[in-house]
Amino acid sequence: MNSPSQMISISESRTSGAVPLVYLAGPDVFMENWREISDNAKLIASHLGLRAIFPLDNEYEESGDLAASIFEANRAMIDRSDYVAANLNDFRGLEPDSGTVWEVAYAFAKGKPVVGYRSCDSSMLTRLQEAGRCDHAVSADGVFRDKDGLMVENFGAPLNLMVQKCLSGFVLGAVGTALSRISLIHYGKEVNLSTIPGRDKLKSSPSFSI
Repeated sequence: MNSPSQMISISESRTSGAVPLVYLAGPDVFMENWREISDNAKLIASHLGLRAIFPLDNEYEESGDLAASIFEANRAMIDRSDYVAANLNDFRGLEPDSGTVWEVAYAFAKGKPVVGYRSCDSSMLTRLQEAGRCDHAVSADGVFRDKDGLMVENFGAPLNLMVQKCLSGFVLGAVGTALSRISLIHYGKEVNLSTIPGRDKLKSSPSFSI
């Protein structure tokens, strides 16, 4: 874990000219190629004038309560970050990873701008219908209900309203698109991602696309 002397506060970053620190939230930590995903995001961030940090950059205490160690280390990372880029793609179902949702809410509560990203912006209702979990017709009481009879939120957004409203920005794309939006928020200018040095070395899978 990083020591307190290495931590960069939001005020320090924005007033001293320090490179903005971006926490990469998402279920990517569970992927076999997590290191490549992390390295790819850090390369893009560097080109955009940002510094990205990934949960698995932490060194966790193997002895004692490992779960508590991971929790505290990841929370500390968010605390010292200026922004959060959150992978809100569906994970193990039709909702984003629950751990990522917690991190988004925690960052929002701490006043950190969060930019969420997804590979598709289909509404929650549409995804349920396509998965055969919800009828396409409105039920007798005037609302959509899933196969269990539960009302389906229908605001036309891809995320639950409580998550959607935590976001300072939402983009359709991958991590590079989210980092580009953060760069725009921070510096007030857009950067052409196609000019990233070494872009030809980036993988073409959804995890790596920009």
